[in-house]
Amino acid sequence: MRIAGIGVAVPSQAVANDDILRAVERERPRDAWSGAIARSILNLLEAAGAETRFHRAPGELARDLTRTAMQDALAQSGLRPHDIDLLIHCSIGRGFIEPGNAYFCANLLGMRCDCFDIADACMGWLRAANLAYDGIAVGRHRRVMVVNTEFGAQQQLAYGYQIGHPLELRRKFTAFTLGEVAAATVFEASDESWSFTYRSRPDLFDLCTVPLPGHTSFAADSARLAGAKPLQLDAHSGELFAAAEDEMCALLAETLSDLDAPDLYVPHSASSTASVAAARRAGLPLHKLFTSIMPRFGNVASASLPLGLFCASREGALPSNADVVLCPASAGVCVGIGRFRWDAGGTHVAS
Repeated sequence: MRIAGIGVAVPSQAVANDDILRAVERERPRDAWSGAIARSILNLLEAAGAETRFHRAPGELARDLTRTAMQDALAQSGLRPHDIDLLIHCSIGRGFIEPGNAYFCANLLGMRCDCFDIADACMGWLRAANLAYDGIAVGRHRRVMVVNTEFGAQQQLAYGYQIGHPLELRRKFTAFTLGEVAAATVFEASDESWSFTYRSRPDLFDLCTVPLPGHTSFAADSARLAGAKPLQLDAHSGELFAAAEDEMCALLAETLSDLDAPDLYVPHSASSTASVAAARRAGLPLHKLFTSIMPRFGNVASASLPLGLFCASREGALPSNADVVLCPASAGVCVGIGRFRWDAGGTHVAS
């Protein structure tokens, strides 16, 4: 399997850290904690490596950006909508619980392909690529499109502005790092092999959640979930990053016999500083770690991997036939490794 094309559509409104602080001051009633909250947010953003993210401006619609990303991916692949025989939607950001959001995406281009969704937080794209690979390998599918629609940042920020005390940032800070983006990746059959490995920690399910109404009836009793509110991102980031680092270091040690062999490592963009710390602990060559997504686009969740590949390719960090290791960590907790050769058949990205 090879990546035949990647299309990305970024909203027009750049939001810097200072813009976030001004919005907090504007949206949150001033009280005795206002100064401490603003200082804490800025310190945490700088510690995470966040600088800029993009949000939709008034009038910009998620469907239009999604359509653009899909069209660009098809154009770069030299394909038409009817050439795709499976579309997988794999984002946290979604407009509907039912039916699968893949159906809405396919409808944007008049596709009549098979459709379904994958829900596995920021691991979604790697899981979707895994399923695409398996389906292509057995001849069930010839060309698969994977779509990310990460457009939940502004809703989560609105919840973030409700913080009443600096200690609440332990659970709500992640909302201030989120960016928005649509991405579409076209996979097609080739002789190139991919490998996928994962480590899951279901005992840590409550470290990062976005609950639905009535969620307490479905989950085991948990002190961490006690303060979680429906549809609001609730992330115990410090504990999450520590657990993810432990699991990723173990998985890298189990999976890769020569850490210097790959040409590029692409992690999730939740925190560039956390990625560097984990890479240093694991013994990865830091000059091969692609960490520019968080500073430039923020935490774009499941779209981190396709956006990372897109940017690395455009910036010359992905030479033809490069040995690439994708190494995302996700709520769950889950870490994964996907390894493949880039551009073996002539991969393109939108210019």
